Amino acid sequence: MSIVKTYKRKLPFLFLAIGILISCISYIVSNMEIKIFTNDINVEAENEILKGTRIYQDIYIPKNLKKYGIIFATYARKNTGKIRVKIVQGSIEKEELIDMSKLKDNDVRYLNLNYKAFKKGIARLIIEGVDGTSGNAVTVYKSEDISLGKMVVNNQNTGKGILQKMEYREANSMTKVQIVLTIFVFFLLIYIDKLIEEKKDKKLYFVTVILMYLLLTIKAPTITVFTEPFAEIVTNYFVNATTMKTINALFSTDAGYLSLYSRLITLIVIKGFRMSPQISVILMQNFAILLMLFINSLFILNNYKKYGNIFFRFTVSLILGSFSIFPFFETHVFVDLPYFNLVAIILISLLDFESLSKKKFILLMISVPILCFSKSYFLVFFPISILIFIVFWKKISKRQKIYLFVLALSALIQIIYMHFYKAYWGGLSPDTNSISFIGKVNNVFYSIVQNLIYLFYPNITPSTNTLSINLMFLIISILGVIVAIYYLYKYKNKESVILIIFIMIILSSALLNTVSKIWSNKVNWENMIGINEDRHSFFILISMLFFGILLIYNYLKKEENEIRRNRKYTLAGLLLFTRFLIFDNPLLPNLKESYSDWNIYSKFYNEKEYLIPLEPSLWYTSKNIDIHYIGYERSYPYRTDEKIVVKKIYLNPYVVKQIHEINFESPIYLTHLYLTRLRADNFNKLKIRGYDSNGNVVVELNQLNDKSRKNIGFRNYKKVKISKVEVFTEDSQEAYVFPEILYGTTLK
Repeated sequence: MSIVKTYKRKLPFLFLAIGILISCISYIVSNMEIKIFTNDINVEAENEILKGTRIYQDIYIPKNLKKYGIIFATYARKNTGKIRVKIVQGSIEKEELIDMSKLKDNDVRYLNLNYKAFKKGIARLIIEGVDGTSGNAVTVYKSEDISLGKMVVNNQNTGKGILQKMEYREANSMTKVQIVLTIFVFFLLIYIDKLIEEKKDKKLYFVTVILMYLLLTIKAPTITVFTEPFAEIVTNYFVNATTMKTINALFSTDAGYLSLYSRLITLIVIKGFRMSPQISVILMQNFAILLMLFINSLFILNNYKKYGNIFFRFTVSLILGSFSIFPFFETHVFVDLPYFNLVAIILISLLDFESLSKKKFILLMISVPILCFSKSYFLVFFPISILIFIVFWKKISKRQKIYLFVLALSALIQIIYMHFYKAYWGGLSPDTNSISFIGKVNNVFYSIVQNLIYLFYPNITPSTNTLSINLMFLIISILGVIVAIYYLYKYKNKESVILIIFIMIILSSALLNTVSKIWSNKVNWENMIGINEDRHSFFILISMLFFGILLIYNYLKKEENEIRRNRKYTLAGLLLFTRFLIFDNPLLPNLKESYSDWNIYSKFYNEKEYLIPLEPSLWYTSKNIDIHYIGYERSYPYRTDEKIVVKKIYLNPYVVKQIHEINFESPIYLTHLYLTRLRADNFNKLKIRGYDSNGNVVVELNQLNDKSRKNIGFRNYKKVKISKVEVFTEDSQEAYVFPEILYGTTLK
């Protein structure tokens, strides 16, 4: 009987642990699985594959090839006859006889071959017509994308590539780290189970931080161990800290608001450790990640035991820190991690100030302004704090009054600072003023409803996000407000007041998003797709999450049976965990086409002139260099320094889809060149040749970063005038890239 009881007691954590491990494994598997296909560039059908037709193309066989397929065109008719498809590599030959009547139009037909027989390297794909007749045969498609080979038909070189698709698995160093850490997580979970059972909150607090760091590393390695800088961590924070005086860097603006919190982290790392640019950015990102995890794990401590059993509080902390409420690149990169300071403010508000020592209380009050001086959204606490201060003046303690005063003052300073830097304010849409007052109010309530829908149904689609769904969740929102008011009337406790505060934060944040042009589109309650899953909804969603936690607290506070109350909290924790486990977002910034390759390009930073690209693609930072861009207008490169004028030439995306050569208007002294390959997961590197005005090769440069990269770079130290650049593979074969070219030239 005792064994059965022990099993039942451990069952919730066992479910949680299995879910965590499944999540880790799914990320590892998805990171290993690679799909390669020919790009659709001016695609057209080849002639019918008739009896005697012979098509071949040299292809690259990767290690651990799982699938290889070809897209056939059946002309939407019933065809007869057979074709022979084979792959030949040296003495190894595997073939399949395909019945044309069974082929689907414009669909990938994967070959049923023993791929294990092939080795990594070049092989030849051969397609032969066995008995096809005109009007009853199929064909293949050809594309101007020749990065996977050129197709030859009946000994005639087409200069185009066959439409093909392959799938294989690859375990790189990152994958191996993920596997090792997953094994470590397994044993760590066993230890955590013991700590939860023994209710050792302080040990569990620190172990949870370790667990969440490991989970983030497994799910998104480029935000922890394999740090790849994301946008402003370099262009704003790192550059300002290394080029400005300390006091100027500390109080420099970010989009018009005071970001003291992130500036402090940056200056501590850069001025304190004095490491290389590469290591400094890695430390900045990881330091900020760890601070975020320490904040989110605070809910585990016994200071918050009234808000649920230790299992429930552990689950909430786990969700906040390591299961994505949004895609990780929207919340877990350096510039956006300060949004989690809202969690710190919430947890401070939930503390019993009277039980704290004077020293701890003073330290908390000192931390409040630092936490608030991080994002513009904290300004919403100014009117909220003043309102609570006035309404509950006679009912709140001295320490609570001090806290509200500090919070209001911090928000006021942020507002004053933003007023002086209003020239830096920016919105995403220019048409806010065209929306009427009623339209803006409509926008506010609609966005709140959409965020609530997202919490329950994150994968909503236009076909399901109908008027009935929107109205249902609008009613749920209204009921939530009514319940909060009821609890305030019934209990008159601090938690009920904070429920009302959450409602004000949600309304204020939605209003701020509307008036600041972030959410300014005209909405339609009948068929709109939903919210932008980004950082601008963070204050709303976190407030909704804690609103739910305090609703549960008020509902269960009268439950006298402790065992029954603990079971209900455990069930609530499992439901929360299940929601965020099932919809955990696998779309991460460590996708191979998105690497900044800071470990390579950061070496340029200490040179007299540099141009360094960053993720997201076409962000960059530069010094003492003229910057040029050739490409599509929608891909225009971005940086925060408006003083630098980028010389640009726009191309027609319907005409120019790939390029082999770049012709400059006049000879230039090329210093840096960044190109975009047709795909990630490439099998070879590229090189460029620079020609003078007479057509002589004056410089040849090899790709600097890994061969698999989609975004690649070249650095030229040879000061010679270049009129034209051509792109080749390592073995001097003609190569093509997308027309997205960022390059630097010596200052004139």
